[in-house]
Amino acid sequence: MPNPHLSLLVTFALTLTVNNGVIASERIQPQYLDSKRANLFFAREIAQPSKENMQLRNSLDWGYELELRRASDEEKLVSNCHDLATAYVMGFTAAKAYEYGAFKAYLTQCQTWSEIAKLIASERSFISDFKLDDS
Repeated sequence: MPNPHLSLLVTFALTLTVNNGVIASERIQPQYLDSKRANLFFAREIAQPSKENMQLRNSLDWGYELELRRASDEEKLVSNCHDLATAYVMGFTAAKAYEYGAFKAYLTQCQTWSEIAKLIASERSFISDFKLDDS
């Protein structure tokens, strides 16, 4: 079974990759990379990643619901990242113990998209010699 965190780390590393010839005075725009696996988060196909689309993913309906519960036995159904984040802050967690892994995975993915949406252009690169290869 593939490690879901490895995909996030690779995506983050690729996001930081820039060309060696970047002049310090040029703005380095963030790069939004995606894979088929991230698109499978939604029941339907979504647009290619961009700053606007990364922000949109927080409110975009997944096409299915996740059942949550908190200690007071109050239940809630969520179907987008914004509602999931709000419910989490209010103390909600997975309604069924066997769904806790999925709940944490959804929460991690949503938090990642939220942070990626905050990326802005950089003035300079600190990883000019960075290469992503098999070694």
